[in-house]
Amino acid sequence: MLEAGKKAADHWKRENEKAALDAKRAKAKELIAKSKAEEWAINPSVHFNQWANFSAYEFSGVVKAFRELLENLRCDNESCKSYVYVVPNKGTREAMRCNCGAININLKAHK
Repeated sequence: MLEAGKKAADHWKRENEKAALDAKRAKAKELIAKSKAEEWAINPSVHFNQWANFSAYEFSGVVKAFRELLENLRCDNESCKSYVYVVPNKGTREAMRCNCGAININLKAHK
């Protein structure tokens, strides 16, 4: 979605938004890579119930990586803190936003 938002910002010549989305996408890629590094603990635990064999130290890294990833998908406004979502929830995607509107990423790159 961030890539679609960046393309829309480029189309509408909104350079500040494009730069902000580039930075947000870079951070998201970093957090996704970090959470994937912890997949050794997630996949076996989901599929084979080996989570019971993990030490607290081993599993704390998994929790931290996914918590950081999820926090990156939330609004920074303390009175909102909602996760971003796509509007509308069916049909052609128009925007990605939070409840208060502090995050409102246009996804439409055409007239």
